[in-house]
Amino acid sequence: SKEVEIVDCLLKNGASILYSCESSSYLHDAVNSGDVTIVELILSKGHDVNSVDSAGRTSLHCGVKTRNIDILSALLKHGARVNIPDEMGKMPINFAVEIKHMKMVHLLLDNGADMNARGTYYGETLLHIAVKNKQIEMVQILLDKGADVNAYDTKKVTPLKLAIQLQTVEIVDCLLKNGASILYPCEKSSYLHDAVNCGDLKIIKLIMNKGHNVNCVDSDGRTPFHSVVKKGNIDILPALLKYGASVNVPDKMGKMPIHVAVEKGDDIYVKKLEEKEIQNHL
Repeated sequence: SKEVEIVDCLLKNGASILYSCESSSYLHDAVNSGDVTIVELILSKGHDVNSVDSAGRTSLHCGVKTRNIDILSALLKHGARVNIPDEMGKMPINFAVEIKHMKMVHLLLDNGADMNARGTYYGETLLHIAVKNKQIEMVQILLDKGADVNAYDTKKVTPLKLAIQLQTVEIVDCLLKNGASILYPCEKSSYLHDAVNCGDLKIIKLIMNKGHNVNCVDSDGRTPFHSVVKKGNIDILPALLKYGASVNVPDKMGKMPIHVAVEKGDDIYVKKLEEKEIQNHL
């Protein structure tokens, strides 16, 4: 192209590769142009492949954003370091997962990218991002490469909790099959409470089939059965009873599920619970 010819001519005639502006570099500009030939020309003159711009981003960060796998390969061939974080703490692999570019993720991981690199948004891992994107293929790639399936962010949110909240049954199943623990790292709730609140029977069954305690309690002493009654999801009731849910567990206020049903004026639930011969203390 004409651009390549002009760049080549300037370099051959003594153009310095040292950029006078600290906000960027010639290599960053070349990468952003999307032309791998120009990138190669700049690098052939000894340009620092790991130079950073004003945001602390290397040309590799920019290369990911261009979605150009040839440019990414050229940078790596010239010694680009894969684990340099920008000023926000993000590495190139974080961006690659965010934009759902599986080829780039593969390439970066094969070149030593940190599998458990965390972004700045509550310390999410790559697996958190893939789950949030609802991209099962990316989730499986990361797990196959050794991602920590039980990693949690600064809010104690795990990939499994995210998948349950997003009601992505396939990803929940994938995480459980790859060793996700059913023991929630936060005492305020449980995975079963989350599944019940979302009202997804398939996810509830997946969790229960892994041996989750059906009578676990949250920080208010409420069981998943309390949550079912509060939500009014009658379809979930038989499943919890099948797995041995107790209908007589009081919460910290002394309320059992039937009390919640009566307060709501939910006659269907009251009848169902009375059929179970509950001793209520109304």
